[in-house]
Amino acid sequence: GGGAGGSVLIEAPEVEISGNGGIAANGGSGACATKSGIDGIFGDQTVPGANCGGNNEGGDGGAGTAKTGGDGSLEGAGGGAVGRIVINNEDGVYINEGSVISPVHSSGGITIE
Repeated sequence: GGGAGGSVLIEAPEVEISGNGGIAANGGSGACATKSGIDGIFGDQTVPGANCGGNNEGGDGGAGTAKTGGDGSLEGAGGGAVGRIVINNEDGVYINEGSVISPVHSSGGITIE
């Protein structure tokens, strides 16, 4: 099956993510009978599972709001789930529009500029 996205911990008084920057802890996709899965990518989109034809497919990797990896079918393996991003700070997290946070930030205060 696809590997999980791992973990990212950032501790700083203030965190700003600008430009085309970002943080990603995405899961990899699952393999099928004769093809390997794909590593998780930098972005907020899932990576597709390997396709061996005949409904023999690996599951998609988790990313963005898709927290778990997709199920494989027939001889296909499941995709890996997203990891976890934790940002501990005092003054807030500032994310400029166009930056990537995947999986999607789900707790604490953030400002998108």
